[in-house]
Amino acid sequence: MPLSLCFIAGAGLLQAKSSGHLLGPTGMLGTNSKTDIKVTKVDKGSPADGKVKVGDVIIGVNGAKLQNNPRREIAAAIDKSEGKAMRGRLTVELKGGKKAELKLKVFGDFSRTAPANCAKTDALVTAVAEQLITDEKQLQGDILAIGWMGLMATGEKKYLDFVKANLPKQEWAKPDRARMLDIVNGGKDGGYVGWYWGYELIALSEYYLLTGDKSVLPGIEAYAIALSKGQDASGIWGHRMTSPKRRGRLPGYAHIKQPSLTCFMGLTLAQACGVKDPDLQRAIEKYRGFYNTFVGKGTIPSGVSAAYSGAYNNNNNGMSGSAAIAMSFVGDKKAAKFFSRQVATDYDRLETGHATHFFNVLWSPLGANVAGPEVTSEYHQRSRWLYTLYRSWDDRFTHDGNNQKALCTSGTLLLNYCTPRKQLFITGKKADQSLWAKGAEVEGIMNLSQIDYAKLSIDDLLAMFGHEAPQVRRGAVWTLRDRKGSFLRKIEQLILKGTDLEQESAIGFFGYRCPPEWALPRIKMIGKVLRDSSENVEVRAAAYALCWHKPQGQAYFNDMLRLVLKDKPGDPFGLINDGVAKSLVITSENPFADGLVTDKDLFYKAVHKLSQHPRQQARGSAMTLLVHMPAKDFSRAADDVKILFLNRAPSSHSYSNPRSTLLPGGQLLARLGIKEGPEWALEVLRTEDGKGSFKAIAVNSVLNAYGANAKQTIEEIKADPKLLGWLSGGRWSKGWNAAVKAVESGKGAKPMISFEEAKKGKLAK
Repeated sequence: MPLSLCFIAGAGLLQAKSSGHLLGPTGMLGTNSKTDIKVTKVDKGSPADGKVKVGDVIIGVNGAKLQNNPRREIAAAIDKSEGKAMRGRLTVELKGGKKAELKLKVFGDFSRTAPANCAKTDALVTAVAEQLITDEKQLQGDILAIGWMGLMATGEKKYLDFVKANLPKQEWAKPDRARMLDIVNGGKDGGYVGWYWGYELIALSEYYLLTGDKSVLPGIEAYAIALSKGQDASGIWGHRMTSPKRRGRLPGYAHIKQPSLTCFMGLTLAQACGVKDPDLQRAIEKYRGFYNTFVGKGTIPSGVSAAYSGAYNNNNNGMSGSAAIAMSFVGDKKAAKFFSRQVATDYDRLETGHATHFFNVLWSPLGANVAGPEVTSEYHQRSRWLYTLYRSWDDRFTHDGNNQKALCTSGTLLLNYCTPRKQLFITGKKADQSLWAKGAEVEGIMNLSQIDYAKLSIDDLLAMFGHEAPQVRRGAVWTLRDRKGSFLRKIEQLILKGTDLEQESAIGFFGYRCPPEWALPRIKMIGKVLRDSSENVEVRAAAYALCWHKPQGQAYFNDMLRLVLKDKPGDPFGLINDGVAKSLVITSENPFADGLVTDKDLFYKAVHKLSQHPRQQARGSAMTLLVHMPAKDFSRAADDVKILFLNRAPSSHSYSNPRSTLLPGGQLLARLGIKEGPEWALEVLRTEDGKGSFKAIAVNSVLNAYGANAKQTIEEIKADPKLLGWLSGGRWSKGWNAAVKAVESGKGAKPMISFEEAKKGKLAK
């Protein structure tokens, strides 16, 4: 299948966009208000055909008026109507007094333990699997192999025989190893292989481990070796593979977490199939280390950035669920437990996702299943309405009509409804039962996302300051800031005598958006924690709260610098320094003018360390700290400035958006009159890593900062159609026009010197 058909890049695998949400096996689509649903489409041949027409407004089902959530209410009515008692009858009440009786298929009733021990679940699985093997077009276009894995997940002989007879014949099951190695060695651009190589490797590995068919082993090995070589320095993948030609970096958006998770799953399963290779083991360990940085911190964001504690599953495509499965594969119990509980409680946000919620609908229930059958049952109880509405009248499980980019194949339902059968590793085969939640713990997990903090007492909120879920701690802190009462002394006591988590929460309470009259009397107390070398280093770093309170917090600027230089053996990815670097920048936009650089040796040593940081945000903070440096100091940081500006940090793990270094770097180099700045900016643009549009915006900013001194570079760009199109197109045309205007106006014209001259201490006149 041509790459252009891949739904990741657009809508090629999707049906034409329809207006409205699917209304399950009724055959209708509709848009809803709080109390009704307006019908926007009726499928020909469906139960609603000839009984309901486009434009009708549904106000009730099965004798009950729609109250406040019409989609969920009609889903519940559908499930009930499919039971034996109602024999498939669904009565729809329309505005104007008309009623229509639709005849649905009878599947029975869901059991309390569904999808386990449930006749209706089994009947739905059979119906979906039957239509999938009958209409093979779905499988022919299934480059993510979801349908194939769904059929395997049934464990039923009929469908396994079909898979055995057909899967090994698929083009993707017989990959061209030489071509794949050519891609990861930089000789060929294979397109968005990061998305489907992982899925195809999972499918082939699951197939071999289920059937023992050795014919697919060469394909498994080819995918595993290629993915191992195509991984970047941080241990993850993007749309495309990295290569030596790309300096081990990923092009475009660079790191993308969803395909990274499936690539990793594929590698671990390939290892279980017997593939042995040093690159494979290295890739697995590197990946595992990266994703461990999110455990206990929050949900997984896009790209390489800090964990997000504002949501349990973010809006990025079921990544907590994928991570739970991936980490369970390598026996990382702590990580698997954390992610499985994160995704389990987020059952109510499945229709969210970056570009599409397809992956959320697919992976979230599978990830919750890592927490055990009781969690799986409760998860399905609470999210079933959505899966009911996505079931079509012709037994397909399809995408929601209101979101053209949200495709849910029939394989998605099979995988999720077949978790009790545990035929595949992604559906719980050989699951670690020590991770399973039971009894009252299950309800506690599921209800984390439903906490109404506003109704809790002050003592309840304070008790949550040490909760294991970062989202709960965050919710308690933010809620308590809006309360009135004499509880500040209790928070002080948590700073002095609380657990590490309680200390971090309590310090954070007095930070961002905390009323100054509350925070300022505690500045010295927080500063004392920062200065206490015997304290847990993460607790000390939590003193970032000081940065929001100026000028009092600025007294601790040098203490933050010292913390940067402190060894942190338990933080291989430098997350603590990443946060401290951000705090330094917030503390002062110009530490030189504010008189904070009182120890230049300390300052430049700390900046040097940050300039070597693996994460781009921290490197950007380093450049921002330097932007106002005196010209006479340039020699102290010249090499760091060059490395930062050219985005060449040797240990770089993130690099997709060099704006953080180019924007302040352009200001610094232009102010100091260092002539190489514009050409260096073009060098960054020409490299094959990172997102081109991000780089274009930053390059235009550098050209603008140089003004008339960028004239030669501007002319070079005008003479190169590719460069000109890159910098003057789309959303960044405004920046290009401003740069050209700055040159034409003669803005900022002054003598320039070379970088080497400046490094030796010579100053521009």
